[in-house]
Amino acid sequence: MIPFPEKFVWGAAAAAYQIEGAAFEDGRGLSVWDMLCRQPGKVWRGHAGDVACDHYHRFRDDVGLMRRIGLQAYRLSVSWPRVLPEGVGAVNARGLDFYDQLVDKLLSQGIDPWVTLFHWDFPYDLFLRGSFSPTPSTSLRRISWPAGATPSPARPSLAVSPAAVNPRKPLPFFTMDASSPAASPWASAAI
Repeated sequence: MIPFPEKFVWGAAAAAYQIEGAAFEDGRGLSVWDMLCRQPGKVWRGHAGDVACDHYHRFRDDVGLMRRIGLQAYRLSVSWPRVLPEGVGAVNARGLDFYDQLVDKLLSQGIDPWVTLFHWDFPYDLFLRGSFSPTPSTSLRRISWPAGATPSPARPSLAVSPAAVNPRKPLPFFTMDASSPAASPWASAAI
């Protein structure tokens, strides 16, 4: 067996849309994924993340499983539609509370939360206003921003997420998908 470095961190990763479920609860807005999954032929057998693994309701048990198998870190992503249902404006306190409780539970079990701020879970309302593609459209085939056309999609989540999950202890890092149009050389960085 190949030896792992002394500071190697054993962990697991999940994406909000693929694990949380609770798609229509506690003020969560629609996601571009909610709408894409409803387009015939886009997703195998029309599956959607409405329930997914139900991590939203089962996170305490999920974190218990993580602890039992010895994980040291959990990379989770923030669902924009859960925290900012319309992509801008008022923060959904109930959505933010979910992440607050999840981080508390992880820390209480000795598991470091590693948070991805943007993992393609984008508010559908914001998409309809043209902030996910060059022009307002319901086609999700074109996911790009011409230079200067829209603000960074990370700005709303950057304004909310660090304050929500970082008051207890410095997190190993916040990150965004490096392949996202929002990414820049500074998008994935250690705090």
